Amino acid sequence: MEVEELKMFIGPDYFITLHNGELKALAAMFQAVQEKLKERKEIMGFGTGYLLYEVVRALFNSCFPFLDDMEDDINEIEKDVFDQEIHQRDMLKDIMQIKRNIITFYRMILPQRAVVAQLEHKNKKFLPKDLEVYFDDVVDKAEKIYNSLENFKALVQSLQDTNESIISHNTNNIMKTLTIFSVTLLPLTLLSGIYGMNISQLPFANDEKSFFILLAMMAVVMLVL
Repeated sequence: MEVEELKMFIGPDYFITLHNGELKALAAMFQAVQEKLKERKEIMGFGTGYLLYEVVRALFNSCFPFLDDMEDDINEIEKDVFDQEIHQRDMLKDIMQIKRNIITFYRMILPQRAVVAQLEHKNKKFLPKDLEVYFDDVVDKAEKIYNSLENFKALVQSLQDTNESIISHNTNNIMKTLTIFSVTLLPLTLLSGIYGMNISQLPFANDEKSFFILLAMMAVVMLVL
């Protein structure tokens, strides 16, 4: 996700926008008013205040496809987290990527709530009072985006905790298996170490079948464990 700053200057008879990158929503609106007279009248025929509303509304509307994509990504990650076969690969990178996008989006939208709320109550010549209902609609969009991001943050955090719990559980299962092997082999290592000493008084030390007797002892101990 890439964030671009947009500067807007407005007066009774002018409205200027400045930005460095490509804002697709703004470019599409500009192209529409260039090509279609009807669009030009609908967007630019009611004063600069209404034009400001159309620009801000278009920018906020362009955020909702990102929310939809995020929701799809989170749903896909949720399926993968609980899929035992897929979970053999590391899910942390995918979770951190969507978490980073949410944080970037959150940092972008958080200050806009106050800005749009101020526009709603500004009473200037180029922002007449009858535009309050229009900017109230934009405020609702900003709140909806903000609430969606809050929900996404909580959901992704839960998925991260769940993923770490599953990883911890799998690690415990691996450690359990390794512990079983080590505990089983420990007494066998002890027996082999004792009979590896150069002491003639060991039981069965002088027996010609001592090697097979030792193997049988080890087998019995291993089976008991």
